[in-house]
Amino acid sequence: MQKMFVVAGVVFVFAAPAAAQSYVAEIDCGMLWQPGDSPPFQVRFEEQAGQQHSIDVRVVLTRPDGVTNTIVNRNFTLNANQDLDFTRNINLPNNALLGDYDLRVTADDGALQVSDTCSFDVVQ
Repeated sequence: MQKMFVVAGVVFVFAAPAAAQSYVAEIDCGMLWQPGDSPPFQVRFEEQAGQQHSIDVRVVLTRPDGVTNTIVNRNFTLNANQDLDFTRNINLPNNALLGDYDLRVTADDGALQVSDTCSFDVVQ
């Protein structure tokens, strides 16, 4: 919303500040891993606006060759002023590709979509 004022022939336009982001989603992972390992990752949600949200969350793994795989796809309720987290492991096969793996969490409550990324390396 904008408000306009005219003072001494000068027009002043004021815009209302943008609404604060009502929740955040973060993902943490990292370090060096080897084929056959089970690297953990943690996803955290923080409600910041005193509201309840029905959130669709996806975590997608991108391998070094660009192939993607959805490893979490679920819906949950984030209550007002609630912090919530979960930890999962990725089971790397013994013949896992070497290189950089990326994880992206995307959370969508229908009004706001937020995302975060992290990465880890698979080495010999």
